[in-house]
Amino acid sequence: MKKLLILSCGRRKRPNKGIIRAIDRYDGGWHRVVRKRVFSDDRIDDVDVVILSGRYGLISADYLIPYYEEQEPHRRLREKREEIHRSLRKLIETENYGEIYLLMGSEFKGVVDGAIPKSVDVVFCNGGYGEKMSHFIEWLHR
Repeated sequence: MKKLLILSCGRRKRPNKGIIRAIDRYDGGWHRVVRKRVFSDDRIDDVDVVILSGRYGLISADYLIPYYEEQEPHRRLREKREEIHRSLRKLIETENYGEIYLLMGSEFKGVVDGAIPKSVDVVFCNGGYGEKMSHFIEWLHR
């Protein structure tokens, strides 16, 4: 079964000049975990990663972006909600994902709510960092 990880963007970004992959630009704790666990030499092949960005909407982790500062990404995401829903529905339909993990806070989750068909299992963990980490690692490897 093919799985999709939707990761939220982050305030912390690597200040590298030029354009780099979104997964490399965003540098929060979860972005580091995903880089290590999904994009390392031991890449997990059945997981695709997209990022929910206040500036760019729903983008592939490999999408090239410059350094930028963003104020109020939640507001911008709400403005892009319909566009994000269309992109997400198209991606799910095209790739036929069986399960989607939402690695994000509740405000970001509210943006994707309603876009994922009921036939697709959605996983979201509300716990603290340690609980989320265990849950996420377990999900990656099942």
